Amino acid sequence: MMKKVHIFLFIGLIGILSSCKQDPAVIPANLQNADLVGKWYLKSIDVQSVTGVNVPSTVSYSTGLTTDDYFEFKSTNNAATYSSSIIGKSYQGYYSANSSVSPQKLTFKSGDFLVSFNIKTLTKDSLIIYQASSSTSDTVTTTVTNYYNYAH
Repeated sequence: MMKKVHIFLFIGLIGILSSCKQDPAVIPANLQNADLVGKWYLKSIDVQSVTGVNVPSTVSYSTGLTTDDYFEFKSTNNAATYSSSIIGKSYQGYYSANSSVSPQKLTFKSGDFLVSFNIKTLTKDSLIIYQASSSTSDTVTTTVTNYYNYAH
């Protein structure tokens, strides 16, 4: 009788322990992008301004950028690091690269810190992401687009 109780307890313990296993997170395929994996260093920032229907004017900045200005995308669970010498901080978080929309979106989140970009170009050696904002004054709209040029 005691032997049967021990067998049932042992079987119950095995059942409990095996049911506690946690499956890894499943990231939907449209939010992954293997081409992003790796460390991307910020090489320049291009600021393009368009007022009304005028020809765009562009100013490029590359001075002051350091090796502390980078994105690092990992292949496991969409983990990522965002580092900025301008902000003076490095963030550990997660990214998604939504390929089911056009233009393709790149979003990075770390706690309350959230930043989103559109992907203009993604090749083996080049990542160009951008953010655009518009403002209207006296019926004239000005659009400013910041292009961030990264390379491995």
